[in-house]
Amino acid sequence: MNEETRAKATLRIKSERVDELPIILEFSKQMGVADAIDQIVTEGHGNRAGLSYGRLAWGLMGAIATRRDHRLNQVEAWSVAHRPTLQAAMGEAVGDKDCTEDRLADLLWVLGDPEGEVGQALEEKVGHGRVRAYQLPTEVGRADTTSVSVYHNGDGTQGLLAFGHSKDHRPDLRQFVEVLGTLDPAGVPLVTGTLPGNQADDPLYWPTWQRMERIIGHPQWLFVGDSKLPSAETIARIHRAGGWFLAPLPLKGQVPQEFAQRLQQAPRRPTPPFFARGQGEAACGGARLCSRAQGELDRSRHG
Repeated sequence: MNEETRAKATLRIKSERVDELPIILEFSKQMGVADAIDQIVTEGHGNRAGLSYGRLAWGLMGAIATRRDHRLNQVEAWSVAHRPTLQAAMGEAVGDKDCTEDRLADLLWVLGDPEGEVGQALEEKVGHGRVRAYQLPTEVGRADTTSVSVYHNGDGTQGLLAFGHSKDHRPDLRQFVEVLGTLDPAGVPLVTGTLPGNQADDPLYWPTWQRMERIIGHPQWLFVGDSKLPSAETIARIHRAGGWFLAPLPLKGQVPQEFAQRLQQAPRRPTPPFFARGQGEAACGGARLCSRAQGELDRSRHG
């Protein structure tokens, strides 16, 4: 073998510090996030080349998780440094300019459409697959809301950041409202939503229940919430859909007096503390919504 042939045959070794990146990419693959995005989101104009939206999101999730930094302008250099690992996981070539800041901003703009249709469709598809793949228990789910205060001096009254009831005890600051629906007992997130800061909590529970029910795949699960859940309209709708709920009684208005009076009345018949699933009743303390919910809704509408 001459010197020229020996030089071409020289083995070249390139070191890459991968840390937890392969594990994160593999778990993302198992969740099916990239494939779900590619099925839901179109590719935009015909001149767009390189990684699809799904593959681009796949890489961005790996960058945020490993770098613990969500800045988009740092991802391009990161993707070039970790190109061998990304290509091995995705099974396709990753170009120098596939993860530029403008392409990532375009991805986030598409996923965060103002109507929320793309986000909810993606949430439903990925969540439903995760429940089936990991055989997650679906007997109990819960939802709650919170407000997040921010420093913002905008003059407009419309938009996400607005003044409202502050759970941070900062009525002087604008805020947005965040809602989260999870599965017990592990607290696995199923649905989330970011809403204007002047949004009341009461109307959020029914659409949250609907979104969770579509992911779980059936209505026969116990929906746990706080005292703002059991409004007449919300519980009537959950009842008509075949669902169950558990929430503390909201002690406001005439409810404390009516509750005290009913405690003094003897029940007409004994009520079993436990009902078997399949008898059309809830299990383990989450008694199925009785038809009284519909009656209360009708009375509230007719005065």
